[in-house]
Amino acid sequence: MDKETTQSLVIASMLVAFLVAPSLADTITPSTTALSSTSTIEQSGLTATGLHPIQNGNVRYVTGGIGDEERAALEAVKNDYNLQITNTNSIGEFSGETKVSIADRQGNQLINAQAGPLFYAGLPPGDYTVEANHNGKMQNQKVSLNQSKSSSLYFRW
Repeated sequence: MDKETTQSLVIASMLVAFLVAPSLADTITPSTTALSSTSTIEQSGLTATGLHPIQNGNVRYVTGGIGDEERAALEAVKNDYNLQITNTNSIGEFSGETKVSIADRQGNQLINAQAGPLFYAGLPPGDYTVEANHNGKMQNQKVSLNQSKSSSLYFRW
C-alpha cells in the first residue's frame, strides 16, 4: 500500500470515529467503551504501526505517538479510552520517554509503563493519581473518571 492510500485510510478512519462516536455516546458508557474488545479501527491502524494495546485485568492502555503514522493511528482510537495523557516539552512539542504510573484511590498501582508522547488508558470509573517522570523530573496529577466523559491530562517538561 502506498503512502497516499495509507494516509487516505487513516483520515477516513478518523472521520468515521469522529462521526460515529458521538451517536454511540448515548448507548455506551465510557467504562464499557474503554474496556471493550479491540475495535476494527484499532486493529487496522495500531497493528499496522506496530502499536499494541496492553490489557491487565480490567485496565487497558496503549502508548506511542512518535511520527505521523503513530499519532494518526492513536488519534483514531482515542475515544476507546477514557483517560488521554499528552507529554510535551517546554515549547509544546511532543515528548516521549516518560514513565507513567497510575494508582487508584487506595494506592494500588494499576499501570506502571514507559510512555510515548501519547498515552491512552481505559480505566473503571473512580479517582486516580497519575505520576509521570521524565529525565528525573516528577509530576503528579489527580483525575476523577466517571461514566459520562473522558479526561485529558497534560504533562509539560
